[in-house]
Amino acid sequence: MQRNALARSEAGVIGPLFANDASTSLGDGMAALAFSAAEDRVPHYLRAHYWWAYIHPHAVKLFERQWLVNLILWGNYGRLRDAVLAEMGETLPGSTLQVACAYGDLTSRLCERVAGTGGLIDVVDVLPIQLRNLRRKLPRSTPARLLAMDSANLELPDASYDRALVFFLLHEQPSGHRERTLSELFRVVKPGGKIVVVDYALPRWWHRCAISGDRCWPGWSLLLSNCGATISRSGFRLTARLACARSRSSVASIRKW
Repeated sequence: MQRNALARSEAGVIGPLFANDASTSLGDGMAALAFSAAEDRVPHYLRAHYWWAYIHPHAVKLFERQWLVNLILWGNYGRLRDAVLAEMGETLPGSTLQVACAYGDLTSRLCERVAGTGGLIDVVDVLPIQLRNLRRKLPRSTPARLLAMDSANLELPDASYDRALVFFLLHEQPSGHRERTLSELFRVVKPGGKIVVVDYALPRWWHRCAISGDRCWPGWSLLLSNCGATISRSGFRLTARLACARSRSSVASIRKW
């Protein structure tokens, strides 16, 4: 169903935004959402299983260290980050969407590339603390908006982005939430646009969501089998994949035709 652009007025905005750039203005229909209201939207799986990594203030201070992120990915953070940037493209005019913040300097480098070609970027995350952390990492001149939204319910217009990025998010989500996230991505990316997905590529039987009885993320086989019909119905095709065996990760590109 087509969603009106005014639906964005319901989205939480972490302010003040980068007011030095006119392209980041809120617009007439946009209203700021109090942090407490935005935090009420936090999905159960995050509160139950990932509070220690993303929600607790000490977690942000701990994990926002480049060397630690690189260690978690078995020394492959730089390789995966560079593969993402290469797949996204040297020039990024138009509109770019990143779903969920990420520790490390990936978003900063992506924003530099966007700014260098006169583009705009929106970064959405359901956790205000993550958006505040990202705001501290970005220069004030960055042509970015930081929006408090659930990835499974993006309050954004249809076909409004030229490209989108999801970096190590899907494996953390229960299957139903994951499929809604992908459906929302398919909805907001324009025909001819691209979605770049980075995630673990092999089964992880010990994943915390499995403890609660939900199906955990078994890599791209699940993406293509469980969500393959959703991908096809939305007019997307898997067009590229780079495997990183040492970190058991892959960078996949899904293009809308």
